Amino acid sequence: LILIMVLLVMWSLLAVELVHPVNVLLTDQDEYCRRAFSSVTRSTLLLFQTLVAGDSWGACTIPIINEAPGTYIIFALALVTVQLGFTNLVLAVIVDKASEARDGSKAEQTVIKQVEMRDALLEWSETMRSLDLDESGGITFDEFLLGFEQNADVQERFATMNIQKDELMELFELMDQDGNGSLGY
Repeated sequence: LILIMVLLVMWSLLAVELVHPVNVLLTDQDEYCRRAFSSVTRSTLLLFQTLVAGDSWGACTIPIINEAPGTYIIFALALVTVQLGFTNLVLAVIVDKASEARDGSKAEQTVIKQVEMRDALLEWSETMRSLDLDESGGITFDEFLLGFEQNADVQERFATMNIQKDELMELFELMDQDGNGSLGY
């Protein structure tokens, strides 16, 4: 927004220097238009009214452009730069909101993954408990192998991880961190 005001003041400076001398020569304008480019403040006000607020260009600028067609370049460039500034401002707000939405979505996905991980661990704990046939609080390799052969849930989980029966001993040894021949759960 500050950049847009800077652009308006810059164009007002040019208008005072280049448009006001032409405007003074015109005799058929009303008092407001005759003084519109006499100072930077008045010029900024007119440019704000026409470029930002959307008031009509016709009353003050068309007679000046008719008198000195080259002044059209000043008015056209002022219009383009200020409108591009507003477009850029709107685009920045849209991109910022999209970024916030994306970040919110990432946070939601992280929470969902954490919940899924917790649920999977709870399910695995229940599966391990069901394999503990002697209810000792640990699973021996024989219980692990029997569970693989007879428990459909265990078979499904290992199939998902592409683990075959001949790999069970290696997997058991990896999971048996303390080497006592029993998996705690």
